[in-house]
This record gives sequence, C-alpha cells and structure tokens, in this order.
Amino acid sequence: MKLTLAIVGLGSNLGDREAYLKAAADRLRKLFPADFALSPVYETQALTEGQAPYLNQVAYFACRETPQDLLKILRGIELLVGRKAVEERWADREIDLDLLALGRMVYDEDGLRLPHPEMGNRPFVLKPLNDLLPEWRHPVGNWTAGERLATLEETGPGAVIRKIG
Repeated sequence: MKLTLAIVGLGSNLGDREAYLKAAADRLRKLFPADFALSPVYETQALTEGQAPYLNQVAYFACRETPQDLLKILRGIELLVGRKAVEERWADREIDLDLLALGRMVYDEDGLRLPHPEMGNRPFVLKPLNDLLPEWRHPVGNWTAGERLATLEETGPGAVIRKIG
C-alpha cells in the first residue's frame, strides 16, 4: 500500500488520563514517525451520562498499512498501554484509539468503516482535528472540522470543557 495519512483519535477517562494519552502517543510516534503530529489535549464531557470526563486528542501520521492492519496495531497499543478488556460498547476506558480516517479512503468491511461514521457529530474529535488539520476535508461530506463544529451544540454529551495543552 502507498504512503497514506492516518488520522487517529485518542481518549481516556480512567486513571491517570494524561499518562495514558502520552503512552499511546509515544508508541504511535515510535511506530509511525513519518509526518507524525499531535493536537492539543482537550477535556470533554463523556457521551454516556454518569461517566467521568475524557481527555481527547488527535494524531496524524503517514503509514502504509491497510485499514484492518492499522486497526490491529491500534488495538495492540491499547493493550500495551493498559486498556482492560471491555465488553460494553460505551464503557469507561483507560485508553481508546479510534481510526478516524485513512487518506481519502472510503471503506466498509469487517466492522470497520472509514471515515469513522460518527466523527462529524463529535466535538471531542472535531476540535482537536481542527487544531491539527484545519484544511482537511471529509472524503464523503466534503466538510472541514471547523465547518462541522459550527453546526454543533457547544454543550452536552461529547462537548469540549476546556483545552488542557
């Protein structure tokens, strides 16, 4: 596969959230040093009522992996960093790595959809994505993160509470 820009969301709402994000980002940077960059970190409201706030950020990097291979690598990093096995879909987590996009690829196989089908509805993805790649356009909707952010509520599930760094 040719060199492609991967966009990954990082999130944590259990334990030392900053340490989990840093450990995951360090592993990503080590595996994918080409064009690696990280957004600032944001504290955000959880999507599920009663959960602790998350810390979220977005990374991008160049890679040659297929979508499924990259997803396997991300799951491995989660385990290495300390994620416990979670059966519940919206459970609290030490670390969560979501493959948001891989170049301009549109992909829907084996339970993986790219671009991530919910990224345009999640301020905790859009705000750091806008900081990192303000000119990036969604391959299907043709919107930028800033354009989508302008259409979303500023409060409620997934909303940005504050910028951490």
